[in-house]
Amino acid sequence: MAESPRRGRPPRYKREGRERPNTGSDHPYWTRERMAAARGAPFPEHEPFARRDPEPPRLLGAAAEQDPPPPVARAGRPSFWLVTSTGRERYEPRRILYALLASDLGIPQDRLVVEDGPCPWCGVRHGFTAGDGTDDGPSVCFAFVTDGRTAVYALSGTAVGLGIGTRLGPSVRAEADARSVARRGAYEQMAVRGRCGPGRDALPADLTYVAAPGDLLVTAVWHTPEEPS
Repeated sequence: MAESPRRGRPPRYKREGRERPNTGSDHPYWTRERMAAARGAPFPEHEPFARRDPEPPRLLGAAAEQDPPPPVARAGRPSFWLVTSTGRERYEPRRILYALLASDLGIPQDRLVVEDGPCPWCGVRHGFTAGDGTDDGPSVCFAFVTDGRTAVYALSGTAVGLGIGTRLGPSVRAEADARSVARRGAYEQMAVRGRCGPGRDALPADLTYVAAPGDLLVTAVWHTPEEPS
């Protein structure tokens, strides 16, 4: 009896003569961060991803472009700010961002140097920082997201990322999908420039949700340096 023809191509590891890779739960790809960010993932039971109430941000108005608020003490956590258009009051998200950064650094805006373009290593926009352009001057990490009407900002002493999702309906699955999108976006934005590869998931991080209007769901993730032993 003739042997049946093989269907499809052999797996890549067979074509290259390698051993079958480990794809189980202990595989490095499936970190708890990636599992938490998977599409439709439920709230994991362990910290820092357990269900928690959204954290209220500080509210801004369009006047913050010319009159930004004073810096606030962060105590190891990012500070969160939110501005939303009321229809009559228009604002420019980047102008408010630059005003916030200059105020936090204690420098005039014309000395502000912002690094928020595509990463030179991977081409993705992440690892945003701002400073005065000198090696020993003040610096701050930041993140921002907007849906065109509402903008959320985070200022932090360590790498920080924000992600935004929209709840498309009242179902539990709709909320899970929106939170998953927001978590993925926050993790991608938090990655430190130069650490764009798989090792970025090894960074210890904390996570919170930021209160936003309507059906918007905003997630913040920031790097938490380990205490020296």
